Amino acid sequence: MYPYSEEQQRGLIKSLYETQNTEMILSFLVALTSGARSLATYTLRTSDILNPDAVKGSEIAIKIGRHTTVDNKNNKKMQIYIPAWLNRLIYTYIHSERYKRRVAKAGQPTDGAQYVFLTSHGNPFHISKGDMRRGQGQQIQEGNSVRKFISSRLQPALNKLESPFKFRFHNLRACFGMNLLEEHIKGLPPGSHLIARALGKVQQRMGHAHISTTERYLNYREDKKLTFQAQSMFEQHLQTLSENYVHN
Repeated sequence: MYPYSEEQQRGLIKSLYETQNTEMILSFLVALTSGARSLATYTLRTSDILNPDAVKGSEIAIKIGRHTTVDNKNNKKMQIYIPAWLNRLIYTYIHSERYKRRVAKAGQPTDGAQYVFLTSHGNPFHISKGDMRRGQGQQIQEGNSVRKFISSRLQPALNKLESPFKFRFHNLRACFGMNLLEEHIKGLPPGSHLIARALGKVQQRMGHAHISTTERYLNYREDKKLTFQAQSMFEQHLQTLSENYVHN
């Protein structure tokens, strides 16, 4: 897993929006702004998305892992946070006719247990480990449609960039981690004691069990000497693009 540079991230977002695939755009934004793995991103439920009128603050917390309906690696219980503006976009989406058509094909409960992201056939992109449909003779969806989108739509678009690169969904999590680290250490002198505090904040958001895992981001940043952008600035860029996409 490795992060993309600022230039690559901007090229990725541009190519992603050009596909005009609403489900992929929104789900990729979840990963980019929260650090959620594919497993958690695609098992989000409609009950996790709040009515924007009830949201106070700039982000919402979503519980994932053990004792929730959202899967996580090793079933670890933690919280991810998505920006309020993205929650608003997703809320609008799950009340759209496009989404309702997919739900009608799913034939599953609509009381908040429904997946946020469904394929055009009404299937979850990644079926939860607790889903009762597992083991009932049906094909188990575990990200195949996402990988197909990447290989057939997104990667060809990335290959046309001035500086093409290979894309992996999991690297979106690394991008979030690096941008968040940049947000917290920007302007700090080398060796500052505040760097350790910044790493602790990133560790908490990423759900790393060991600080050594988080420190790899700092080492990567220093070794590669790549340019990254602060998470808040990147989210402003994403919000502007997203709202323009919706209104157009």
